This record gives sequence, C-alpha cells and structure tokens, in this order.
Amino acid sequence: TSLQAVREYRGYMDAYPVKPPKRFGNSDYVPLRYSFVSLEGFFNAKVMAHILDIYVTLGEKQNIGKVAESVSELDIGIDMPVRFGPKKHQGLGAVYYTTVKQGKFIPITDFSRWAK
Repeated sequence: TSLQAVREYRGYMDAYPVKPPKRFGNSDYVPLRYSFVSLEGFFNAKVMAHILDIYVTLGEKQNIGKVAESVSELDIGIDMPVRFGPKKHQGLGAVYYTTVKQGKFIPITDFSRWAK
C-alpha cells in the first residue's frame, strides 16, 4: 500500500467488489478481495489506456505497435518507469516472486527453501 497505484487499485476493488459469474450458481467460491493477478491486470490496463490515448491523439492511423514502442518513462504509480522500444516489448523487467503461507500471499526474499 506504499505505492500510489496499489492504493488506487484497492480503491477500485473496494468500490466495485468482485462477484463470481452467475453460471457458477450457488458455489462456495469466494473471490479474493485483492490478488496479484488482478493487480497485474490493473497495471496492464493503465499502460494500455496510456497507449490508446497516444494512438487516438495521433489520429488512429498509426501502427499501434509503433505507438506502444514509443512509450518510455511512463509513471503508472509503482515507483518504476514503464519502458518499451523497437526491441523491448516488456514494459518492466522486475519479477516479484510470492508464495502462500497460512492462506496469505507473502513475498519470497529467500529461495533456500526451494534449493536442491
């Protein structure tokens, strides 16, 4: 919650709670209030919205891939800029590993448990 984008994400998740699709019927499934999957999707949506804003501003006759490749130093609120380029199609280079302990996600900072 120290990052602006995480606070924004949580605000949206609180305002628009997730509900399982009706076709799941009366299942016992209870969606997580917050998850790494939905957080990553939120970040992706912020980046894509920025790319589409540029695309529309340029007149929509541009190559969307070239527009995406023009994005550099994009601040989406995670204290790390998103960058693309002609040979760089992954906006962030960091990977954050997590595991589940006692039913909660926790970051992995020590990999010795998984060493062979």
